Amino acid sequence: MYLVFLILACGLSFGAFVIWLTVRTINRPERWAKRTLWAIVGLTPVLYVLSVGPIGWLANRGWLPDEMQDAFQQFYFPLIWLYDEGPNPIHDILKWYGDLWWG
Repeated sequence: MYLVFLILACGLSFGAFVIWLTVRTINRPERWAKRTLWAIVGLTPVLYVLSVGPIGWLANRGWLPDEMQDAFQQFYFPLIWLYDEGPNPIHDILKWYGDLWWG
């Protein structure tokens, strides 16, 4: 239960930071703010895809409560759908990455 609140707090904090950084970039066009904003925009999808490995590893070992496993299945639904229904190269890449974590 506490993990859900921790994840929610981290998500809200990240969202507030991105909004603040966007406003700062628009109002005061500084180089560091633009670079940080572009890094966040570019790295967020990459980190989303890479995070499925550690979460799956924790779930396979039973370290996540059942309600968290359901929440993570909903959170990672786009990747699950790509694995099941996507083109073969994407399926193969996701399978390879999953095998790195789950054996």
